[in-house]
Amino acid sequence: MASSYGWGYLSDTRGRRRVMQYALYGTAVASSFANDFWSMLVLRLLAGVCASAPSAIVYAYLGEFCSPSKRAQVISYASVWASVAMMYIALLDWWILQYDWSWAITTDYRIRPWRLIFVVYTLPGFGTGLAFRWFPGSFI
Repeated sequence: MASSYGWGYLSDTRGRRRVMQYALYGTAVASSFANDFWSMLVLRLLAGVCASAPSAIVYAYLGEFCSPSKRAQVISYASVWASVAMMYIALLDWWILQYDWSWAITTDYRIRPWRLIFVVYTLPGFGTGLAFRWFPGSFI
C-alpha cells in the first residue's frame, strides 16, 4: 500500500495505461529463478511493489472511459474480478502443489512445483500487459 502513492503520482503524470503496463511486466517471472532466501525476498518485494500499481490505478483508468451513469457498475464488475482472481490463485495452488516432481536445469537449479506457481501466477498479468498495448491511453 505504501507504494500506491508513488504509482498514483506516476499514473497522473505519465499516463495510467503506460504505468499499469510496465508494472504488470515488472511482476514477471524473475522471482521463480531465485536461488536463495535473500534473492527470493528481494525479488518478491519488487514484485509486490509492482503488483500494487494495477490495483491502485485500475479504478481511475476505468472511470475515465465510462459514462457517469455506467461508472459505478463497471467499477463494481472490476471488483468482482478481484475476487475471481483470488479463487483462481487458490485453485492453482491446490492443483500444482499436490504433485512432487523436479526438473534439473543445471546442477544448482531445479524447477519444482513452487517455482512453477510463480510462473503461472504471472501469465494473466503478462497477457494483460500485452493487451494494454491496444487499449486507449488516459487523458492526462
